[in-house]
Amino acid sequence: MRISGEAIFLDRLVVHFDRKGSLVITVSSRISPEEKSYIIELPVEGRVLQSVEVWYYKESWGHTPRVSLYGVRTPELDSKSTAREQ
Repeated sequence: MRISGEAIFLDRLVVHFDRKGSLVITVSSRISPEEKSYIIELPVEGRVLQSVEVWYYKESWGHTPRVSLYGVRTPELDSKSTAREQ
């Protein structure tokens, strides 16, 4: 996860898996654009990532922050799984 523009307070992530439910990750942390990245490891267990909800608050009302999500596919998953910027 990378932030640009303004710092955010990341409340939580809701990770949705294909036909295997969802996982709520409580973060409750400030993340600034100066930080290199924020890494979250997800349990694979045969699940395919479908979508990610990012719940955050921006600290300043002057600009809109940009939140970019990146993923690395593991060899166990099929070629249909991809990560995309939201």
